Order: sequence, then C-alpha cells, then structure tokens
Amino acid sequence: MANREQKKHVGIFCSLYKGSIFIEEYLKNIVSQTFFNKTNFYILDCASPDNEYQVIEKYLSHKNIKYKRLQKDPGLYSAWNICVDWAQEEYIGNWNVDDRKTPWSIEVLVKALLKDKSLDLVYGQTLVTNKANDCWDKCKSKQIYPCLPHSFENLLKNNSPHCMPIWKRGLHNRFGYFNEDYKTASDTDMWLRACKGGAKMKFINEVVGLYYENPNGRSTNAETLKEMINEVSKVRSLYR
Repeated sequence: MANREQKKHVGIFCSLYKGSIFIEEYLKNIVSQTFFNKTNFYILDCASPDNEYQVIEKYLSHKNIKYKRLQKDPGLYSAWNICVDWAQEEYIGNWNVDDRKTPWSIEVLVKALLKDKSLDLVYGQTLVTNKANDCWDKCKSKQIYPCLPHSFENLLKNNSPHCMPIWKRGLHNRFGYFNEDYKTASDTDMWLRACKGGAKMKFINEVVGLYYENPNGRSTNAETLKEMINEVSKVRSLYR
C-alpha cells in the first residue's frame, strides 16, 4: 500500500550551476505546485561553486525533493541526460532554476497527457519577465513568449516548445537522448528528431509560467547569441 501511495506521475529535473540568487524562490515555487505531492523533483548540482545546498537542505524533509551533487560539471546536455536516467517516472520535464511556474503548471500539462495517452509531449504559453525571481501573482509583464501550435513546420521556424514542456520518458527509448555535442541546440534537435519519427505533441493554450530573460544568459551576450543562433540554424537545416 505504501508503494502505491508513493508512486508519482511525473519527475521534474533541474541541472543546477551558479544558481544561488534563484534557489530559494525556486524551491518555494516547487512546493507551491498544486501537483507537488504527485511529483518528484530532481536537483542535479553540477559542481556549482555557490553552495546552494545550504538552502536546498532545508527542503529535503520533503521526500519528493531529491538532490545529488556531481564532482565535475559535465555540461548542460550531459547533465540533462543524467537526469533523464535518474528520473524513472512515466512523464518528465526540465525546469530551469531561474524560471518560474504558475501554481497549476505541472497539473495542467500532466492532466493533458493523462487524458490523451497518445500524446508524447505537451507545452504551454509562458510570459517573459526581465525581473529576477519574479513571481506569478506579482508579475506585471504582458509579453507572451511566441510559442506556436505544434506542427513539424512550426518546430523548424520557432523555438517551441520552449522552456517548460513535459514529455513521456519513453521518448528517449524511442529516439535517443539529448545530443551532448551541442551547446545550446540539443533540445531543438531532440524535439525535431522525435517529431520526424512520429511523436505526437500538443500545444496547450494556457500560461504555465514565467520565462526569465536573464541578462547573464547565453541569449543576451552578443558573442554567445550568435553562436546559439548558428547552432540552432544548423540543426534545423538537417531536418528540412
């Protein structure tokens, strides 16, 4: 009976590196989720020098918040692949430490997957904020990140499903893991590869979170932005 009660529908993972200014509010956002008790949360500390564990430790009394520290940073997509193997739930998703979800975010997306078992991945709308640790009930942004309804053609020209999808873990058994050779475009490659192979994806027309336009992120630095655009363009050209 105990095992049945502990079974979770979904596992959400975070690859953590230099996230000290975000980690407290991130964890508060986790425990505020309406699907909190039905979700396992995996925090992979990629040898971060910021000692986020001082904050995380306070939340580990919640048995569904799990923490692991690596001795060396393996890189973004290597970390994601470690998390994919770590999380064994039927549905999984990535949640960046600087982004925030609406309280109902996980519930809305998981219920869509449970309602239609043929779906492999779902995603929703996100608002764009330039305020660190912004929260849903105080956010003043009206800017919606331009995700498009799902189609293979839209995947080729738009950054859907963006930063908050939830997908069947079985996608990785069918189509492989995130390509660790890419620096920024491996999720683009993963979704195009899966879609081309017949995976079924769906856009949910509901706001499910806040995307933080981080001034220290790769997309705001001129040099890394150019590199990112070139890599994404290269990936898309392989599937055209």
